[in-house]
Amino acid sequence: LYLFRGLPTSGKTSAAYDLVGKENTFAADDYFYEKAQKEFPNLPADEGYCKAFDLYKSKLWLAHKMCQDRLKKAMKNGVEHLAVANTSVNASDVNTYRKIAEEFGYRFVSMVVEKYHEGDNGHRVPEHVKENMQKKFSIKLYNKTTNLNIK
Repeated sequence: LYLFRGLPTSGKTSAAYDLVGKENTFAADDYFYEKAQKEFPNLPADEGYCKAFDLYKSKLWLAHKMCQDRLKKAMKNGVEHLAVANTSVNASDVNTYRKIAEEFGYRFVSMVVEKYHEGDNGHRVPEHVKENMQKKFSIKLYNKTTNLNIK
């Protein structure tokens, strides 16, 4: 199981698709894209996503649960290479997926995706939200989890 983690617009999902394919990649964002397809079928995908997120952001917990449930189902079905693409800014978020991998006998690899490219993915995440996530973002180097305190 590969966990691609990083701030919004860093390229987590694209990297996951490149490594394991779209059909083997899971993300909390999928919940909002699916809501958008049902409720805003005539809008471009990213615009629909933004509308769906605005309407259902209180259901973010449900989006993460759906992501985890779909991942577990794929593991039960024996799919070999899987990826999750979520922000996973802190150790608790990462450990959720590490524990799922262990439960099903999968090797776990966490990868931080950095944003060295220009552009946006269309999610229109407000700058203050990205800055707040950046302040909270922690990584585990060697045996210690560290908050980067990036400014």
